[in-house]
Amino acid sequence: MPLVACKECDYQVAASAPSCPKCGVAYPGGAGQLVITRSAALTGAMYEVKIVIDGRAVGELVRGGTATFDLLAGLHRVEVSGGGLSNAATIKIFDGIACRYHLDFSALGVLGGGLKFKPL
Repeated sequence: MPLVACKECDYQVAASAPSCPKCGVAYPGGAGQLVITRSAALTGAMYEVKIVIDGRAVGELVRGGTATFDLLAGLHRVEVSGGGLSNAATIKIFDGIACRYHLDFSALGVLGGGLKFKPL
């Protein structure tokens, strides 16, 4: 488990620690957000898209929806799947910053176009 300096007091804590044992600050290694927005297009509209972050199912996204996830700073593996299609990306989250991604089915949708998952 890697150690990082607490953003408040510089005490060495685990990167995944929810709080600093010395000063008590939340997410001493830093935290940010992942914001995923799904297109409102009709292609693939009938399918919910499942979202998995670091191997854990965290939710589903419907047509025209937005989902926001608070994550510890660092690298995270994000997988999306729906309508028999899938895509994945390794995303770096920075402290205090919202990382924005867009999700949609291509114009060919489930007929071979693919599920697109791209940064904005």
